[in-house]
Amino acid sequence: AEGGYLRYESNYHHCKNNENYQLLQTDIAQQTLKVVDRSFKSFFGLIQKAKEGLYRFEKIRIPRYLNQEGYFPLIIPRIIIKNGYFNIPMSRKFKAEYGAVKIPFPQGLVLVNKNLKEVRIIPRFNASFFEVEFITE
Repeated sequence: AEGGYLRYESNYHHCKNNENYQLLQTDIAQQTLKVVDRSFKSFFGLIQKAKEGLYRFEKIRIPRYLNQEGYFPLIIPRIIIKNGYFNIPMSRKFKAEYGAVKIPFPQGLVLVNKNLKEVRIIPRFNASFFEVEFITE
């Protein structure tokens, strides 16, 4: 889109046939597109504020892309805890190629009177380790 950016709704149609996109489970793939969309909305919002004199242009940076070998956090909007573990949702194609991935649910984590909004799996140290965040409402 000239003079703008490719919004979430349009971006899906460009990505749906991409091999990497197809390896992701639908919810995770959609969350990834939403993060990119929010980043660009914020970027263009800051430009608008700068035009109004409410923000400095020098501080504005276009959202950065990961290099081709980079790692992006997985945002999982729903999980099912079974026998003390939760499965990482993935496409059938990915599961057939790499197998299922289960993560133990922390025993000390108490979610009484809290709704689990999402789980974020953040790669650290070039994806040698992963940090798992449980986000509640």
